[in-house]
Amino acid sequence: MRSSASFHVIQGDWHLPPLDRQRTWLVWIEPLFERTATRSAVRLPFDAVCYRKKCMEEKRLAACDPDVPGLVLQGAANPCGLPYRLIDGNHRLHRQMRAGLREGWFFVFRFEEIADCILDYERYMASLRSRPVNAARQHAGVAARGPGAGSADGLRPAGPGPAADGSPD
Repeated sequence: MRSSASFHVIQGDWHLPPLDRQRTWLVWIEPLFERTATRSAVRLPFDAVCYRKKCMEEKRLAACDPDVPGLVLQGAANPCGLPYRLIDGNHRLHRQMRAGLREGWFFVFRFEEIADCILDYERYMASLRSRPVNAARQHAGVAARGPGAGSADGLRPAGPGPAADGSPD
């Protein structure tokens, strides 16, 4: 089970403290789906999840598998002020809503559980330009590092993540 998305973009009103609001950040989705193997999805009402209200790509909407659970952050800052923030599954959520559903299945994470999957967009793009594609993917990957491995490469933000309520520690 996986998403067709590679990255979730974090910028502007969707920034996550303690990340710099002026920069663009990426959440690498693939390792998060690998981590779902040890988790159970939970059923959440859509009105408890902050998600992008526009779903512009009808082709992706039609092609998505609405049975794949979404990925949400619990207690993370979001423009809606809701308990959960969607980081993967917008098209799947919209497809479920169009089918008349009011709730869906999600894997729930906290910021500190995904911090090692957050990449600085500009540094990541620079690493792709300066390396062969496979080396850049390996460099940006977390499989060899494991959770909380730090940011020696400069791609990820350093320091602790926010507390469960979304505020800095």
